[in-house]
Order: sequence, then structure tokens, then C-alpha cells
Amino acid sequence: MTGETLAVGQTYRIGAEESERMRIVKIWFTVMVVFIHSYTEEVHFAGGTLVLDVPVWLDWLKYLLSQVVARCAVPGFFLMSGILLYRRDFTWTGNLCKKARTLLVPYLLINTLWIVIYFTAQHIPAFSSYFSQPENIVADWPPLRWANAYIGFLSNADSSCTPIVYPLWFMRDLMVLNVLSIFVKRLIDRLPRLVFLGLVIMKVFNISTHIPILRTDALVFFCLGYYFVKYRVHLTDVDRLDPVLLAGLYGISAALDCVMRGSPWQYLARLFSIVLGIAFFFRFTTVPKSPLWKKRLLTLAGYAMPVYLLHEMNLTVLKKLLVHFLPSSPVFQVLEYFGIPAVIISLCIAGGWILRRFTPWLYRLLTGGRTL
Repeated sequence: MTGETLAVGQTYRIGAEESERMRIVKIWFTVMVVFIHSYTEEVHFAGGTLVLDVPVWLDWLKYLLSQVVARCAVPGFFLMSGILLYRRDFTWTGNLCKKARTLLVPYLLINTLWIVIYFTAQHIPAFSSYFSQPENIVADWPPLRWANAYIGFLSNADSSCTPIVYPLWFMRDLMVLNVLSIFVKRLIDRLPRLVFLGLVIMKVFNISTHIPILRTDALVFFCLGYYFVKYRVHLTDVDRLDPVLLAGLYGISAALDCVMRGSPWQYLARLFSIVLGIAFFFRFTTVPKSPLWKKRLLTLAGYAMPVYLLHEMNLTVLKKLLVHFLPSSPVFQVLEYFGIPAVIISLCIAGGWILRRFTPWLYRLLTGGRTL
């Protein structure tokens, strides 16, 4: 098995234009991920939890952007990851060696970095209140909690299973899927229709994989990436769709997702808004008319990985600081909701540029030598 070549991509070619558009959509999806994590209804401090008094109109605006529009980002990443893996021949061992460098090393380094930061800050009175959640008190961790900090196999308060830097569950699940890549291909090749039906049923009825370190979205959209390769479907095929019809359907699905907020039927509306959202953003945000704007987007796309790796914990700390020191009026809440992600994204890009410019070896180590 370890030396077997998976011949799947001989006739699946991603042209230069499609490759550039995939790179551009990644930066938009990365921005969406930041906005997902900027959405909060409460902030945790050492002395207790502060529940934000958010005006109804602002609550719905934040919900629309962070919990509806932005939710297509992570499935979109898994879809493209599946396409990029299966588009060409690879060996199982060769692929895992590559993924150890591009995924595992950054994953371990970033989690370790924040464990050190947590431990240090928790012993400095001026900062301890910002790192105070009981499950994150490093000095009190038993061996199982240490393992969970890296693997994320235990459920958190919100019933999710994540490492200490919780956005990195994406990289963890992607590593698991790469380990299963041979099995995924063989199963789909043998029973393509049955497997596809099973994936649809899993997604429509929100059936868990029952594997703590592999979410349903990860499995479904990664497998869908292989279906794209197997049946020669390209992301650029969305250009054949009527733009008005696509925008209208996406708008309707997003509206239904909002209207059904909290209802048992919301999950079905969310599925349509995710699928249509991926098509919408690839169709409308990856073809800038200005060559200069396109060049800038491609440059920014090169820093998608640093933004993804570094944004969340810095965003959380900045959010706590501003909530603590600034008024909680609607104006300040709007400024914080849009301003904090803008600041964090800018700082991550600047930090990535500095590392790339002055310590390229460290930049390559942290980012796995590639973009997200």
C-alpha cells in the first residue's frame, strides 16, 4: 500500500486562470473565517462572563455575515483541498511525508506556541484574567488534557472537539483525510453513486462521523473534491451559470438561513447557502476587472496561511481588551465587529511579511512552505 501510486489526475488539468482564481478565493474565505470567530454573544473573564447587550438590528447583521455568509468558507477549503490532492498522481507515503511538512509541523508549532503563551500569561497578574477559562489553566492539566490540547478528541463546552487553538481543527481533520485518502478513492471508485448518496444523507440529516477528530463537513466536501476530479468538473464551470440566477438563489438561501435561525429546518437552508455561497464567491470575487487589483489580491493570497494560523487567539485577546476598556454602545460594538478583524488581518499579514523578509526559514517552517 505504501508505495502504491494513485493514478487519478492524468486528464484533470487546472489551468493558470483557474489556479489564480482558487488562490484569490482562498483569501476571501480566510477573511470569512476571521469574521466567523469575531462573532460572539459573551466574553469570558476571570471574574465571570460578560453577556453583550447587542441591539436587535446589529445582532442580525452580525449573524448574517458571520453565521450565514461566512459559513461557506471552511467547506470551500475542504472542497479545494480534495481537488488539489486528487488532481495528480501521488503515493500514500509520499503524500503523508509532504503533509507532515505542510500541515503537521505548523499545527504542532502553533499549538505549542499558544500553550507557552497561556502558561506564561496565567502567571502574570496583569494578563491572567484574559486567559482564565478553567479548561485552559495549563498548570492544572492532567496527561489526558495535554494530549487533548494537541489532538482535540474531548468535547468542549459547546460539544465540539478541538485543539487548544481551536481553528486548527481544520488542519487536524485534513491530516486525517489525507491518511484515509486511499480508502476514500477506492470506495468512491467502487461505489460512486452509493457513496455520493451516503454523503448527501449525512449532510442533509447532519449525521456525525462518530469520529471526534473528523467532522461531517470535512469528510463530505473533501470527498466531493474527488468527485470533481473523477468526473472532470471544474470550479470555473460556475461561469456557465446565469449570474443573476446564481446571485438570486444565493440571496434567497441566505435569507432562509437567517429566517430559520434556531429552527430544526435551518440546517437544510444552511446546506443550500453553503453550496451556493461557494459558487457565488468563486464566480463573483475571483475575476477582478483591474489587473492591478488582481495582482494585489494574488499577493495577499500568499499570506492566507499566516492569517489563518495566527488570527484567532490574537483576535480573542484584542476583543477582551476592547470590551473591557471601551463603552458597550452600539457604535462601539459596530466598530469592534468590523475593526477588530481588520486590525488582526492587517497585523497577521504584516507579521507574515516581516517573517518572510527577515527570517524566511522561520516563515517556511510556520507555514509549511506553502499557502493555505
